[in-house]
Amino acid sequence: MTREQIMQTGGKFFSLTFIKKDGTARKITARIGVRKNIKGVGLSFNPSDHGLIVVYDIHKRAYRMINLNTIVI
Repeated sequence: MTREQIMQTGGKFFSLTFIKKDGTARKITARIGVRKNIKGVGLSFNPSDHGLIVVYDIHKRAYRMINLNTIVI
């Protein structure tokens, strides 16, 4: 799944598998565009500049960043 495919979900649920920093694979069910529980001023950097995308993990009920380069097809 590419960044464009994730953005085309338009806030609908999607699942993908990616490799975490510690080398283990993780399957996530997430959404983009969730604004719930946002506090503070936001991020101090642009995630897309670093190959990341911010998603909301529906099972852990928390925001996560996925490295687009480690997505398993």
